[in-house]
Amino acid sequence: MGRPGRAKGAPRNAGEVADLIERFLESRVHGYEWDDFTSWDHDIPEVEALRKRIEAWDRLLFTPERRTEYFELIEALAREIREAAT
Repeated sequence: MGRPGRAKGAPRNAGEVADLIERFLESRVHGYEWDDFTSWDHDIPEVEALRKRIEAWDRLLFTPERRTEYFELIEALAREIREAAT
């Protein structure tokens, strides 16, 4: 479960979550931007629902032999968000 509150500069909608995922995958996030997003609860239900999906996969990121699976899941989520927007 994330910490209560909202990180400064946190995504405000699904499109911004997709942007953040893409920056994370390209190693272009700023400082703790990814950690802040995945660690803090968000007051926007749409963003919080996406954060919770990613949070459920966190253990994969920290399991070396499953890290690729984590990246594939969040990349697929970004695609899903983009497709839903069209």
